[in-house]
Amino acid sequence: MTIDGQWSLVGSANWNIRSLRLNFELTVEIYDPDLAGKLTGFIDARCVQPITLEEIDSRPFLVKHSGTPRRAVRCPIYETRLKRGLP
Repeated sequence: MTIDGQWSLVGSANWNIRSLRLNFELTVEIYDPDLAGKLTGFIDARCVQPITLEEIDSRPFLVKHSGTPRRAVRCPIYETRLKRGLP
């Protein structure tokens, strides 16, 4: 994750109370604009692809209405998880 093009968080933690307090997660915080730019390029090249309303409408009900903003874009990693029936 990159924030404001300067700050990066790299690791396994999810942004929820369980992951931040109960699970054993590892995340590194880095303040480096050059690295943030490279990570943003990496993420955009691999995970950010706009999708159409028809694609959203064709998704299973529980996936479509889960309320998670990350599902507003198509990401190959997420699509693989979806095919396997994982959240």
